[in-house]
Amino acid sequence: MSLCMGCMTDKGENVICPHCGLNENDLGGASPAFIKPGYVLNDRYIVGIALGQGGFGITYIGFDKVLGQRVAIKEYYPSDIAQRVPGDRTVMPFTNSDSNFEHGKQKFIDEARTLGRFSGYHGIVEVKDCFNANGTAYMVMQYLDGTDMKGYLNKRGGHLGEKESISILTPVIEALKEVHKAGVIHRDISPDNIFMTSDGQVKLIDFGAAKQAVGGQKSLSVTLKPGYAPEEQYRTRGNQGPWTDVYALTATLYKMLTGNTPPDSLDRAINDELVIPNYLSPNVQFALRKGMAVKAADRFESVDDLQRALMMSGQIPSGEMRKQGIAADPSIRPDNRNVSQMHGGGYIPPNNMPNVNSGNYSGDNSDKSKTALIIIVSILAVLVAALIAAAAVSLAKGNSNDNQSDIRLADNTTVKEEPYRCGYFPSATASGVTEATSANRKYGPYYATDGQCDTAWNVPGGVGQWIKLFADSPQKVKGVKILNGYTKYSDGYGMWIYYANSRPKDITISFSDGTSVAKTLEDVFDKANYIYQDVDFGGIKTTDYIKITIDSIYRGTKWNDCCITEIKPY
Repeated sequence: MSLCMGCMTDKGENVICPHCGLNENDLGGASPAFIKPGYVLNDRYIVGIALGQGGFGITYIGFDKVLGQRVAIKEYYPSDIAQRVPGDRTVMPFTNSDSNFEHGKQKFIDEARTLGRFSGYHGIVEVKDCFNANGTAYMVMQYLDGTDMKGYLNKRGGHLGEKESISILTPVIEALKEVHKAGVIHRDISPDNIFMTSDGQVKLIDFGAAKQAVGGQKSLSVTLKPGYAPEEQYRTRGNQGPWTDVYALTATLYKMLTGNTPPDSLDRAINDELVIPNYLSPNVQFALRKGMAVKAADRFESVDDLQRALMMSGQIPSGEMRKQGIAADPSIRPDNRNVSQMHGGGYIPPNNMPNVNSGNYSGDNSDKSKTALIIIVSILAVLVAALIAAAAVSLAKGNSNDNQSDIRLADNTTVKEEPYRCGYFPSATASGVTEATSANRKYGPYYATDGQCDTAWNVPGGVGQWIKLFADSPQKVKGVKILNGYTKYSDGYGMWIYYANSRPKDITISFSDGTSVAKTLEDVFDKANYIYQDVDFGGIKTTDYIKITIDSIYRGTKWNDCCITEIKPY
């Protein structure tokens, strides 16, 4: 077996991996800080390419020769105080940095031990091994294939709906219940440390800042994330506990729902400008306010309390909304009104404001009638304005196919998000995007949904790549019609290029309810007719998105690219 150092699957004798597209000739260009791919750690773990590097460590893909499975290998490598010996694998601290290096290495080992206590918990990444080698320390973990919440939000346009956000965070909440029960607090929850696997699992990762919850009597230096760290973490002896994780988790939920990072807790302690959108359900507004209360005493004490608030089906405890009033920045409101003066946004009626519904207003009947008339006219005016605005938006969508907005994928590839012309899924994104928009080449995820058969979604390699169609609201769909391969005639090559490119063969279609179906596409092509393959889901699916992942391909005769020309849900 010849392992690819990029995905740890058998690539055979190929120089370019047929699964991930890695060219083994490119391995020599890696940073000298990284271990050379192919090295065997501890006589057991084959080290592959580096997946990422932070201030305190490097993470590699690896292969466990004993268990025959992929793993993630995390190496303690504090680049500010140490470096790898040139031409060697040994990590050496800089002069006068030995004590700091050793202290950090011990913290690294403590992280592994902390995670090891929770191995087997569904929502926590599993640690398989920990050892010293090359002058440093290593942690071998469960390999997670997918993306972190930060990358997921980027792919989804920046924010999610209430139902999906709460559903995603539920496994994290359940994991934190067990962590807190064991007397441990995470202390670094943020979108970066919530990982979503390709098979639909959600994992809490990076316990590097975790410690025993000892009532804040011991300080421990950590790198804090503005917007997610509560004020007690900024103080040397701030009283930290489960409520500390509650703040960070609620701030993460805020980011998921609004697309905005909350103001830093220290800034809020002086001038609280946190804005809770009034379009959210009342119980979610309440959960955000109380979960992100600046003072720990005003916050939920446990993640159980936070979860109960989120599951209250829109209801909130009597009086809680008014007790949790939040200041607002009027400049972010399109109507330039202060959110704290709007019902549902922490509204506290001024003492001198007449309430025409309470019976406590002391004006005469004529004033009451005038007030009521004004309210009725105002409501009618708002309804008419809303209908006009909706009609204008609908007309604009119907008359233009050029409305585009940029989104950013995790790999920093810019992708255009366009109106979907073949159904009720108005946008599309994809992995491994290959884009071309010249007169002869039009590739991109949106081109697979444009109703035009001379353009396509085109990606390198194919296997493991995916395309995802999004709906503005849940849609009922029975299946999709797929025009496989690339069916355009190339003047430059003087040929139909269907067989020159690779084509998807086995695919997995996933939905927002967590279910999926596996299908096999036929390899059929006709120069005169477009052959759409009917992929039936086996029943009606109500879903926010349709994700198609390529599991295997029909190999192209000329290029390594893989294509789908059209996808039409029905």
